[in-house]
Amino acid sequence: AEASNISYQSASQQFTTTYNHNSFGGGFQISKEAKDDGKEIDLMKKYMGQLATAAKRTNEYQGANIFNRAFNSSYVGGDNRELIATDHPTATGNQANTLANQVAMSEAALEDLNVLALNMKDYNGNIANISTKTLVVPTALKHEAERILKTRLRPNTANNDLNAINSLNDYDSYVVNKYLTSTTAFFSITDCPDGLKYFDRTAPEFSMDSAFDAEVSKYKIFFRNSFLWTDFRGIITYYDSTNFPNGATNNTAQNVLGSMKQLDPTVLHSYFDDFDTYTAAEWTITTTEAGAGSATEALTNVDGGVLLVTNDDADDD
Repeated sequence: AEASNISYQSASQQFTTTYNHNSFGGGFQISKEAKDDGKEIDLMKKYMGQLATAAKRTNEYQGANIFNRAFNSSYVGGDNRELIATDHPTATGNQANTLANQVAMSEAALEDLNVLALNMKDYNGNIANISTKTLVVPTALKHEAERILKTRLRPNTANNDLNAINSLNDYDSYVVNKYLTSTTAFFSITDCPDGLKYFDRTAPEFSMDSAFDAEVSKYKIFFRNSFLWTDFRGIITYYDSTNFPNGATNNTAQNVLGSMKQLDPTVLHSYFDDFDTYTAAEWTITTTEAGAGSATEALTNVDGGVLLVTNDDADDD
């Protein structure tokens, strides 16, 4: 209202996320004999390149673990929840950065994730104003991601209507991560300011020294960094489901039953009667018969095996 006092809000401490930096290092050494034979420069160039490649691969592997462990409750963030959860606590109640149904990546699935991001609330219950930006997929979903995001018309349908994901620019791009362990999981990174983070605490450092007694030259690389997240809204996805398209076995490949697409029944003994058959002598059935007639039992035509017990229509039966 006119001439009224300004209303001030109080800042409140939210969850604290601790980034623990991990140390990595490796090295090689070149003998005096190799140096005397004029091999030092060539070996140094070769091995230094391999050290750099190893450092890069280590960083990529550690970064991918954020996604690989996203559903694992043993790896939690500042709110004591795994990255992908339906119950991230906030001041206005729990929030989810996932849709609970387990579905394969599709046009509809990516549309749902975009809507989920748009509807997310901040810690005070206000619209967070975030959207999906980058799709992260394993190598198995690379081609499907290209079809969904890059085609002008809708993919996988005869309908000649617009591909809304493409025209609305719901995703800027997609990234294929070779280190994802799931072949079906996919992740949408949002533009949340404090989502996924990488801290380069000590940039890769190359150094060398020599050992007087052994007369060798030593070269090494060392670096420290950490990967984590501060705000769970930085990534959204569906819950991952484990799929075994080629079946699963509890036997060795060399065994005569090793190629079965189900568990080998000779390894573990189990008994399960699903009423595919019914022998009255094998069962004791207790029914209440206050009226006339007796109950009958018989298999009925239902998938999975069902035993139908029929009483008469008298009272108290």
